[in-house]
Amino acid sequence: MGVLTALFDDAEAGRSGAIVLRGEAGIGKTVLLETVSELAAGRGMATVAVSGVEEEAPLGYAALHRFLRLFPGSVDALPPPQRDALRVTLGLVAGPPPDRFLVGLGLLTLLADGAADAPLVMVIDDAQWLDPESGTVLGFSAHRLQAERVVMVFAAREVDEGLPWLRTLPELRIGRLNRSHAAELLSSATSGFVSPGVEARLLDAGGGNPLALVEVARQLTPEQMAGADVLPDPLPAGGSPNQLFTRRLEGLTRSARLLLAAAAAEPTATKRLVSTVTRRLGAHPDDFAGLDDLVSFGDIVQFRHPLVRSVAYYGVPSSERRRIHRELAHAMDSPQHADRVVWHLAMAATGPDERVASRLEQAAHRMRARGAYAATAVLLQRAADLSVGEHLRTDRLLAASEAALVAARPDQARAMLAEARGPADARQAASARRLSGQALFAVGATDDAARELLAAAKALMTLDPALARQTLLQALIASQFGTSAVFEEVRSFTTTITEADLAPGGPLGVVDLFLFGFLRRFAGDAEEAARLLRRAVSELERSERSDELRVAIPPMVPALAGTELIDDRVAAVTAHSYAEFARQAGALTVLPNALIVLARVAIIRGRFEDTELALTEADQLARATGAPGTPDFGASQRIFLLCWRGDEVQAAAQAAVLEAAGRRPSPGGDLVAGHLALLDLSKGRYQDAFDRLVPIVDEDRLSLGTMMLADFVEAAARSGRYAEATAALDRLTARAVAGAVGLGLGRLARCRAFLADDDQAEAHYRASIEALADADAPTELARSRLVYGEWLRRRRRRRDARSELNAAYDMFAGMGAHGFAERARIELSATGASVRKRTAEAAGSPSLTSLTAQEKQIASLVADGYTNSEVAAKLFISPATVDHHLRKTYQKLGVSSRTQMARVLGQLT
Repeated sequence: MGVLTALFDDAEAGRSGAIVLRGEAGIGKTVLLETVSELAAGRGMATVAVSGVEEEAPLGYAALHRFLRLFPGSVDALPPPQRDALRVTLGLVAGPPPDRFLVGLGLLTLLADGAADAPLVMVIDDAQWLDPESGTVLGFSAHRLQAERVVMVFAAREVDEGLPWLRTLPELRIGRLNRSHAAELLSSATSGFVSPGVEARLLDAGGGNPLALVEVARQLTPEQMAGADVLPDPLPAGGSPNQLFTRRLEGLTRSARLLLAAAAAEPTATKRLVSTVTRRLGAHPDDFAGLDDLVSFGDIVQFRHPLVRSVAYYGVPSSERRRIHRELAHAMDSPQHADRVVWHLAMAATGPDERVASRLEQAAHRMRARGAYAATAVLLQRAADLSVGEHLRTDRLLAASEAALVAARPDQARAMLAEARGPADARQAASARRLSGQALFAVGATDDAARELLAAAKALMTLDPALARQTLLQALIASQFGTSAVFEEVRSFTTTITEADLAPGGPLGVVDLFLFGFLRRFAGDAEEAARLLRRAVSELERSERSDELRVAIPPMVPALAGTELIDDRVAAVTAHSYAEFARQAGALTVLPNALIVLARVAIIRGRFEDTELALTEADQLARATGAPGTPDFGASQRIFLLCWRGDEVQAAAQAAVLEAAGRRPSPGGDLVAGHLALLDLSKGRYQDAFDRLVPIVDEDRLSLGTMMLADFVEAAARSGRYAEATAALDRLTARAVAGAVGLGLGRLARCRAFLADDDQAEAHYRASIEALADADAPTELARSRLVYGEWLRRRRRRRDARSELNAAYDMFAGMGAHGFAERARIELSATGASVRKRTAEAAGSPSLTSLTAQEKQIASLVADGYTNSEVAAKLFISPATVDHHLRKTYQKLGVSSRTQMARVLGQLT
């Protein structure tokens, strides 16, 4: 109990925490949760409880709905976006499907409010049986707990493949009892005398499982326990709690078993409902008697142990279970129970039934409208099972697969597609391949994904040209992260088609503009590619459907466009708008990727602390949402940052970790290799940089092939590989001129200087510095001043060289680019100058380095004028956590008000 006591102590001190109690069935998790509740109550803490129920899995947010009944009226007091999300989720009002993580934020706020007067302890039993949506929001809340005085204790078995968040919480393993502890339990569970011989037999039979031990003892008479009567042989144990409960229920009358099965089939069943149903099945209310050790008949029928529910339900024949479901549907038939009624009808069906299948499809639409996509998938899959006709069945399986993909369940989506492999028309076959490709990409099978998406796009060209264009764009994106072979397959196809082949037949939409822009890029038409991509980005930002488009088009697409235009402002603006949309809508599958793009922009702009903030938040959100990391762009950007900071050891170590885990982005065009090449350049290892960059530049993938051109020209020119440098410069010239912005033109001028004669080089260096000075790209500007200073020194113009090298050194040192700063320092020393050391901050003065990443983030938002509640909503934490971190920030900065803090932050940044 020490771990749990520590969590209680933390809660009383103002901190929150969560833990998972993990162990086999019957090992004592439920009893331990009861003890947790008793201990919490003894310390004056409020307690609430909810359990997962296997039969509720198809009903989205079912467990959350039951839990919110414990907080009547509290939903109405939530901030409007969270309040509306929960209302739509619960089916109380109509509205757009809310993101499940916005629902999770609403739950987090509700828990924090519930702990306002005293710490709150929430216990969640049988977490492995939570319906997917409820599990997701509960897990999200558990990961975002910080300073709310809330403790969440989950109990779960090993079966939790569908709840990845459960595996990322702290765990406490509950093992079997040793013999002495088992003997103590037996003694406490029995009131009479237990002979030593009987005790030994019982301990052997229990096998260290507490529930098995207690249940065996309950089935023996006092005389048998005392050794005065013969023990049954074998003992009623079998080593399994399930077998023990099965034997217990086998001793009941048929009517009693039907009664228990009816209660098990409907988790919200009242005693009245169970009486009504079992009476229609031929049972009598008197059969309630004698079941108190198995169930309690309060407002809702509750089983003494979750295993009893399972054994009670499956302990009657399937024909009886179907009768129970049919009678439950009849007894519950009302609009407020519409979804539960149709599920009972589905469970009662014995074969294809189009009437029930149609009602299941309608229920699935209701679930989708509430954002319960996992439940949508399950209902549509069952509708497919009951469909009359193969065409309808396939349509419903395809729709189920698509819902599973939205619910971030790609393996389930693929399983549903496998069921749909029967006869299908051409449109269904193409749709199946499109969904298969999306599922494969989601699990990291990028080669197979690109091939499936390409095949689907080809098939859809005559069936649905608009969907074909969207699918081809997805194939292009997938191929960027695949092997060289699949990349060449997709690129080769794009060279055989024209825009006319894709039959836009009207104004180009945003997806079309991105697609055709990338196709023009592959065709070598840099000017037309730039025109289309700029238009795509502009229309994405200005469209009345911007939010809808941001869901359909991942943030990496406009980021790729920005890199092709050599314009980090495009990436910055679009990623910022994606992030703002995600924060408002709770779209946390979008936000981490937008933050990673913003992290890269911050590196180019020399704001390494902003990069750390963005990457830290992206990592935290990815863990909280259980998002699959394939490929791991966040880790690659950390390596990029380490390379800029000159930390060679850490950069190499993290690259090796990614390589070993198979998570290194783009195996054919290696993003990490490009980052390590930058580190080589900072150290003057030009041949090493050249060797890393050759395959990247030769393949010339989207984004990566353009991003690395300037570094390649420098590495090639400094290695004496002038032919390769000249060819790359020609490619860079076309793209930078087409992009026509300071970043691209500044890089181009610097590269021209590397290959120019002495009488022309200086003009190019100056042009580079002038262009980059207006581009908000300090890293690139400092690099141009560095190489210009080096060029000046080699021409013995020491005074001019010192000016440029000093400027470069100050910029690099100021932003923390230690590798390049050291290179500048060495060059300065070669001019005979003594390098001016940057002075450290005075002792005791306020410093941003004393703040944690989250404190900096909160302080920055507060300084921008946001209230605590608004900051909490943006960062998906509770207002209590914001207040906690704000007080610590005041103390560290030596201020006492928001105004003072904003002023100090302005001075330090």
